[in-house]
Amino acid sequence: EAEAFFTQTCVPCHGSTGHGDGPGSGALQPKPRSFADASWQDQVSDEQIVKTITLGGAAVGKSTVMPAQPQLKEKTELLAALVAKIRAYRGK
Repeated sequence: EAEAFFTQTCVPCHGSTGHGDGPGSGALQPKPRSFADASWQDQVSDEQIVKTITLGGAAVGKSTVMPAQPQLKEKTELLAALVAKIRAYRGK
């Protein structure tokens, strides 16, 4: 379920490699986050990632273009899997 959600919802902007270079990223300012950025990975908690996913970029002081996914708030296993997927891009 996490893989399908990520592919459908995250890849268009963050890209299939997590570098923020998805097909929809070209016109976005600021550019989508690169999940490979080790310094960002070191500074962000899993809870912050979940908050960004569920509340959207604007709610956490990031891009207003990143939509909220409030339907995931109660899907803790899915959110944990998404966080793990994002963490797996570190340094790649």
